[in-house]
Parts: sequence; C-alpha cells; structure tokens
Amino acid sequence: MKSGLGKLLFKFDVSHLTGLYDVTNVAQLASLKQYRNAIISIRFARDANIHDLLKENVVLIGSRHTDPWVERFGANLNFDFSYDYTQKYNYAVNRKPKPGEQLEYRPTDSGVESVDYAGVALVPGLYHRGNVLILSATSLAGGDMACEFITNERLCSHFLEAIAAESGGRSPYFEVLLRTVSYSGRQTTTPEVVAYRTIPRPQ
Repeated sequence: MKSGLGKLLFKFDVSHLTGLYDVTNVAQLASLKQYRNAIISIRFARDANIHDLLKENVVLIGSRHTDPWVERFGANLNFDFSYDYTQKYNYAVNRKPKPGEQLEYRPTDSGVESVDYAGVALVPGLYHRGNVLILSATSLAGGDMACEFITNERLCSHFLEAIAAESGGRSPYFEVLLRTVSYSGRQTTTPEVVAYRTIPRPQ
C-alpha cells in the first residue's frame, strides 16, 4: 500500500529511510562488550535476504507491518504488534491471554502522560542456527525501551533469572511484553514486565 507521500517527495516510498531510534538501538547493541570484537553486518529490511537470516545470530527491529522478516519468526509468538489504520498507531495483541491479562495493550497519550508498550522476543534461528532477537514496540520511544531492557543487565537480570528457574535452570527462549510511562515526552518509569511466555528450546 502506497502512502501517497511519493507524490510529495520523489521516490519517498522506495527510499532507505531509517528512524533515529533504530540507529541508536543498533549502536547500543553493537557497543555491548560481548560484541566488541564481532563482525556486525547491518541490513535495511528491504535489502535483506534469506541468506542473511542463516547467519549465526540476527537482530530484527520492528513489527510485522514494518519489517516483513519478523513474520517469519513472529507468526507463532503470543504477543503480536499490529497497526490500527483507523487510529494510526501500533498496539500489542495478546493472542492467548492468561487470567488477569488483557486481550490488547494499546498506547495512551493524554498530552502530559503517555503509556507505551514494547516487546522483546528471543527465538531459534532458521533451521535452529543461532538465535533471533526481535524488538518491537507501539512507538519509537517504546523501541528504545525494548533495547534498553535487553542491554541493561540491571533491568533484565531478575526476569532472566526467574524464567531460567522456571525452566529448570536453563535459560529458555522467551517473549516479554513491557510497559513504561512518560511525562511530557520523557520516560519516567523503568520498563515494567506486563506479561511473558517461555518458549522451549528445540530438541
């Protein structure tokens, strides 16, 4: 579906446009000490191909409607980030809610206080080669929250220890839905775990 912006800006709909938050997220991930000596390749979603996904580890930033490669790994996840074309915003769908969980998690913005949601999923790579990390969100700030959560040991260590204990001491694959509150455009709460699911490791 073309947005119509191509009529205003020549070839806008086929240009390589990347948001600032995506760039800073990549920089934050690449700065982790575990990857300082690693060879990192960055691909625009439209230019990526199946061979890129066969590498040892892959990070996908976006949701199914912004990055088609997420569909390949996220189609069976419980938390799905969809787009409301009427209201013009992203929201999170809880496909199989557990007691106390909501069916949908929609962002809110009163002009002063805003609530955003983000998702982090770690799943097996194609043919069980390596791992795929998927960062999705209801907003640009939410994407920043997802990256901050997974790269900040202080924020995610308790969660990772808890799901490892549930799985008999071995860290499983997982997906987690996060929530944060911002005031006047500034995030004022640390990411809160709203819900999560563990994914058994392939045998």
